[in-house]
Amino acid sequence: MSQNQKKDAPEWVEDSVVFRGVIRRSGNSLAITIPAELLQRFLLKEGQEFVMLGMSRSRPDFEGAIQVYLGYFIVYEKAFGISLTLSVDEKLNEVLKTLEHLITKYGATKYTKRILEESRLEIKATFGMIADGSFKRMRSKEEVESIMTDMLAELLSMGVKVESSNVFEEILEWRNVDPSMISKLPHKTMEMIRWKWEI
Repeated sequence: MSQNQKKDAPEWVEDSVVFRGVIRRSGNSLAITIPAELLQRFLLKEGQEFVMLGMSRSRPDFEGAIQVYLGYFIVYEKAFGISLTLSVDEKLNEVLKTLEHLITKYGATKYTKRILEESRLEIKATFGMIADGSFKRMRSKEEVESIMTDMLAELLSMGVKVESSNVFEEILEWRNVDPSMISKLPHKTMEMIRWKWEI
C-alpha cells in the first residue's frame, strides 16, 4: 500500500465502551478473554479466524497495543423483487415518472431500468431490508406479489402494455453493515440474512 493510499484510508473508530482484562496462562500459551458484550457486538463465534498485530507508538512515552483484526464483515441478504417488461409507445417519460413514484411509495431498496428497442422498457425493483447500511421492514414474497399487482393496475390504467411480469428472488451482498445492527434485528428476519468475516 502506498503512502497516498494510507493517507486516504478512513481512520479506525474506537467504540466508547472499554473493557479491562488480565492475561492468563492456557497450556503453553497466554490467553485473554473476550467479553460477551464484544462477542455480541461483532457477532463472533468459536473457531473464527483472525489476524493479530503488535502495535506501538511513541509520543514521547512508549505505548504498546495488540490489535485483533477480524477482517471484512460481509452480509448476504435474500430479497424478493419485481421484474417488468413494458411497451410504452410515446409515453416513456410519463411512465418513468410514474414508476419512480411507485418505487418510492412501496420502498424498493434497489431499482434499475433499461430502455430497449421499439419503445420497450425493462425494470427491476428489489424490496429488501438493507438500504444504505440501515434496515427496513422485511417483505415476504406474498407482499411483493401484492405490490406487483398494485403497480400493474396503475400501469394498465395508463394504457401501458405489460409484456411480462414476475416476482424473483436474489441474494444481495453488502459490505457496509455494522454487525451490531444485525444483532438487534428480530429473530424472524434471520432467515433472510447470513453473514461472515473475511480476512
